[in-house]
Order: sequence, then C-alpha cells, then structure tokens
Amino acid sequence: MIDESESWETIFSGNPEGRMGIEQIDGWRYRAFGKIVSVNPVVVDCGLFQTEGVIHSSDPILVGEAVAFIITRLCGYAHAI
Repeated sequence: MIDESESWETIFSGNPEGRMGIEQIDGWRYRAFGKIVSVNPVVVDCGLFQTEGVIHSSDPILVGEAVAFIITRLCGYAHAI
C-alpha cells in the first residue's frame, strides 16, 4: 500500500543517487527507492519487486527516472514466471 499523500515533487526529488531497494521507517512503513521502467501504467522497479500505482502518467520521458516513495504497509504474493 502506497502513501497517496506524497507529492510528485517529493517522489521525484527523494532519490538523487538512483538507489534501488527499501528501508524500514517504523512498523509496517518503508521508504522505497527505484526507477520507473514503464508508463501507462507506471511501473517502478525497486530491485526486490516492481510496483504500480505510485504515480499515474503516460509520458514516456519518465522512463529511467529515479523515485522514492513511502509504503504504508508492505505485503506481497508469489508470481509464477
């Protein structure tokens, strides 16, 4: 679950080093770091996982942009390849 109250400015300025991964903030909250790998829908690769729904855009110029965002609760499921 993503913290939907974060602004675009915070998301796009929060990862100037281009890091990948997550760091626990407290309890169920984490700070995720990754790069946008596709748009419409926007998919962010955080190294350990990929997620959708951080932002919404169809602008291909965003591909490759480093981002950071807060996860309010981390959960997952197995995905068969």
